[in-house]
Amino acid sequence: MDVIIPVLLTVLLGPGMGQLYNKEYKKALYLLLLALVVVIGSGYWFLKALMPYLPSDPALMDPSALQKIIKEKAPEVVTAHQGTLFAYQGILVLVWLYSVVDAYLGAQRRRASKLLH
Repeated sequence: MDVIIPVLLTVLLGPGMGQLYNKEYKKALYLLLLALVVVIGSGYWFLKALMPYLPSDPALMDPSALQKIIKEKAPEVVTAHQGTLFAYQGILVLVWLYSVVDAYLGAQRRRASKLLH
């Protein structure tokens, strides 16, 4: 059962959570930061791709009108830049999968070291 918990933590909560459970703090931090960089990078990319559709100073615009523009133009941005979006999603999935497998292997190592002591 102690091998399943870190895997479930990683699957349900994200990269690095299983490593935290396994007390692999450096690795957990690296995986969490890497996932965060990918998510923030994709958000930044999306905002930059959406900028041509927004007024020059969105702060002066009515929030409901701004929401309407974003709601209408976001699908266009996604369609026009599918490759970039796919790359960000792929990187995040790879980080997540690596984290799941590593959490499982780390739990096995932890269990084996307990049996030896």
